[in-house]
Amino acid sequence: MTAISHPAVARAVTSLTRSQRVPVFLIGDSTLTGTSSQLGWMHGVSKATTDIFPCVGTMIVAGRSLTSLDFYGSRTGDSSPAPTKTILDDATPPRATPDHIQTTIPASDANHTMVPHFYAYHADFHSISASSVNKNGLRIQPAHPIGIETNALRITYMYSTETGGTGGSIRPTVHSSSQTSSVNALALEAAALTTSGTTDSTPIRSLTASGPSLVGDTLEFRHVPRAGSAAQTLEGPVAILWMSFDNPALSNGVAVSPLLGDGGWSTQTVLETLQDSMILDAPIEGFLSFAESTHHMESNGACLVEINLGANDVNETGDVNGNSIGPNPTSWASDPAGAFSDNLQGIITSLRARHAANGKDPDSMYFSIAPHPPADPPNATVESFRAAAAAVAGANANVFAVDYSALITGAAITANSWRQDATHYTQAGYEGLAALKWEAITAGSSGPRRNRGIRGARSR
Repeated sequence: MTAISHPAVARAVTSLTRSQRVPVFLIGDSTLTGTSSQLGWMHGVSKATTDIFPCVGTMIVAGRSLTSLDFYGSRTGDSSPAPTKTILDDATPPRATPDHIQTTIPASDANHTMVPHFYAYHADFHSISASSVNKNGLRIQPAHPIGIETNALRITYMYSTETGGTGGSIRPTVHSSSQTSSVNALALEAAALTTSGTTDSTPIRSLTASGPSLVGDTLEFRHVPRAGSAAQTLEGPVAILWMSFDNPALSNGVAVSPLLGDGGWSTQTVLETLQDSMILDAPIEGFLSFAESTHHMESNGACLVEINLGANDVNETGDVNGNSIGPNPTSWASDPAGAFSDNLQGIITSLRARHAANGKDPDSMYFSIAPHPPADPPNATVESFRAAAAAVAGANANVFAVDYSALITGAAITANSWRQDATHYTQAGYEGLAALKWEAITAGSSGPRRNRGIRGARSR
C-alpha cells in the first residue's frame, strides 16, 4: 500500500519548507481543536512539523480574548480550546459594528466572526482597564518551539480605525510576564495609536521584541501597557483583529494555523461556508494576505492546506436534493465517495480562487487531503473516501492524498491507547498520528529523519 498518492508533490512541499517559510493551514471538524482536554490536530500537526522543520511563527489568532500558546502551538487559558463567538461590546447604548468591518469581516447577530476566527469589537466609549488580564492579547509560554528564551521575536497585528467616535486608542506593547511595566517593556509603540477620527481602515503594524533573556518566563503582547507611566485603558471604537509572532532570524520553516472547521463539520459544511454570500471572498483573502504580512507566507504564495475530514461525511445528507454542492453535484445516499470527491474539488477551487485574488499563482497553494484514520473496526464509507481523495489529488496540480490505512491499522490505534472515543483521539494519539503522516510526507527527501518506533505502524 502507498500512503502518499502523489509523492512528488509531497517532496515539493518538503523542499519548499527547507528553503523558505511555508504556512500550514488546517481544515477539519472537532478533531481540529480537540475536545475536553485534548488539543487536536492543531497541536498534533504543529508538533509533528516543528519536530522536522524550524518553527518560524505562532498560529494566527484573532482578538476575541487573551490567547495563550503553550507547547507546540496549542491553545490554553481560554474557556474552550476552540474559537467561541464572543464580542466585547458592553457600551451603553450598544453600537453596531462599523460598516467597513462588516464588509471585510462578516457579522451575524451579536456574534462577530472573522473567518477563520472571532474578533472583538469595542464600541465607542467602551474601555478595558490596563490591569485587566483576560481580555485581548497573545501570550507565548516557554515551551513553545518558536524559542522565546533565545530569539528576538516580531509581533504583527491588525486592528481597525473608524470614522466617528471620540478618544479611541490603543498602545500595543510586548513584555515578559515579570516585566509588565512600560518602562522596561521589550517593545512599545512610540505613542498611542488613534482608532477614531475620519478614516475607516484596518492597519497592520509590527513590533520587534528585543530585550533580556526570558528563561522560564512568558512573552506577552497586549494592546495597551498594563503598568508603568504609559499604562492606559483600551478605548473604543476599535476592533481587535488578527495577530501573530514570528522569528525574523529564520529564513525557512513552518507556522501552523487553523483555517476552517468546527464540531460536526463535513466537506459539505466547509464548502457551504466558503459559498456563503457573507463570507464569499474578503475574509479568506484577508486572512491569506495577513499570513504574508506576518512573514509566514512569502511573496511567491507557497502554502499548504491540510484537509482532515471524513467521519462526519458518513452521516451527510446533502442539500435539499440530497446532493453534494461542488462542480458535479452527486447523491450522498447512492454515491457518498463521489459526493465527498465533488465537495473536495469545490473546496480546492474556492480557496485557490481566493489565493489568486491576492495576486498569487493558484497552484502555489498546495493541498494535503487526509481522510480520518481507520476506525476499529474500519468504517467502509470512510475507507471509500481514501481512493476518492487520491482521485481528486490526481485531477489537480500540487495536491496529494494521505492514506492513513497504509500507515497504521484501526486496531493498532486502539492498542496504542490513542482513542478518546470512536471518532476522537487522545493527545498522544493526535501527536502520534500526525507524526506518522508527516514522516510519510517527508520520506525520501533530504534532511533529518526520526525513528519514533510507533507500535503498530505499518512499514512503508
